[in-house]
Amino acid sequence: MVNDILDFSRLEEPGINIEKCLCDIPPILEMSVNSMKVIAEEKQVTFSVITEPDLPQVYVNAESIERAVKNLLSNSIKYSHKGGRIKLRAEIDRTGDYLQVTVEDNGIGIPKEHLDKIFERFYRVEDKVHSIKGTGLGLHLVKLTIEKHHGGQVFVDSRVNEGSIFGFRLPLKPVEADVQQEKEHSVS
Repeated sequence: MVNDILDFSRLEEPGINIEKCLCDIPPILEMSVNSMKVIAEEKQVTFSVITEPDLPQVYVNAESIERAVKNLLSNSIKYSHKGGRIKLRAEIDRTGDYLQVTVEDNGIGIPKEHLDKIFERFYRVEDKVHSIKGTGLGLHLVKLTIEKHHGGQVFVDSRVNEGSIFGFRLPLKPVEADVQQEKEHSVS
């Protein structure tokens, strides 16, 4: 919880630029899964990681992407049933302009009326049947990381009692601010 609040205040700071470089996404996904295995095993949740072959590198901050993936995995574990399955997938999206990462579970799902608010700061879906602890910051941090700091997009699709798919798209071409930042670094 403390880490969420610290990450949140750092990412919300106006004018903050995080350092980026060309990175391979599959190793970031593997590190994210490995760091969540103990929590998943406690709930007997299994992971599968599916990556499209020959994915291009993307211009990102690897640490913040790993943190975003871990937030999505953590949510999926929390809201999965005992013995659930989680698929982590990386592929080029339909447009060919983005690398897309999705986390799909077969958990409790989210009612449709909550989907448009799910990435808001401190927003939590509460119901009488499922009481799960959290800050309501994790998904907002994912949104800040992906949209504000990487020029990408977050999305969710969910059906109650069937599960959820959370994901994000990262541009394959660096956004203009990143190109400018790279030029400034190479000059100095």
